[in-house]
Amino acid sequence: MFSFNFLGKDSYKDFGVYVEERPSMPLPERNVTLTEVPGLNGSLVEDDGTYKDIVVSVKCNVIDDNLPNILDKIRAWLSSGMGDLIFSNQPDKKYEGRVIEQIDISQETEILGSFQVNFQCKPFKYEVNPQIITLISKGSISNLGSFEANPIIKVYGTGNITLNINDNTVTLTNVVDYITIDSKLMDCYKDTALCNNQMGGEFPKLKLGENTLDWIGNVDKLEVTPNWRWI
Repeated sequence: MFSFNFLGKDSYKDFGVYVEERPSMPLPERNVTLTEVPGLNGSLVEDDGTYKDIVVSVKCNVIDDNLPNILDKIRAWLSSGMGDLIFSNQPDKKYEGRVIEQIDISQETEILGSFQVNFQCKPFKYEVNPQIITLISKGSISNLGSFEANPIIKVYGTGNITLNINDNTVTLTNVVDYITIDSKLMDCYKDTALCNNQMGGEFPKLKLGENTLDWIGNVDKLEVTPNWRWI
């Protein structure tokens, strides 16, 4: 039985929703600017390296003796905001999605309803259970995704520290016990306190293939959450 899990609830197990057909998964559109230049064949393309959201449309049916009641529960569930969206044919991957458009539910009979859900999702899929890689000395990490990753790196150490991730150098000053570099949020912090003024350099990325990591300074270990992603 094909189903989807949204915000921790399963469409079939929790609501008795049947998915009519497996949804198509669109390739996200790149954010580019096209400029027509006189005398130039074609357009000048400026690509900023990012992607637009995708829309995943899921056609659904639900059968229930108390149809109005279950439809109320479905509406409340799907209108609860942004959350993880997981499809049963790939249970180890998740999208970050939400329902923005209205849902028109057609009551075919007293017990049968049909509707289509349009999930607006971020362009990448991520691991449902992200792995954490611990390094106690310099080493390398192989990218398991299909696109460069924005890792979260928790640095355990003290004082002034220099991290080298491939060709990127990140400096950290006045570290006490630990500090976190979050390339997904583009913030440096310790627990709930922002520490961007203690970080210098660009937020690191993990390219496709092997990535080397080493450091200078008093470092006990690194805990790297790679945030592998697929397009």
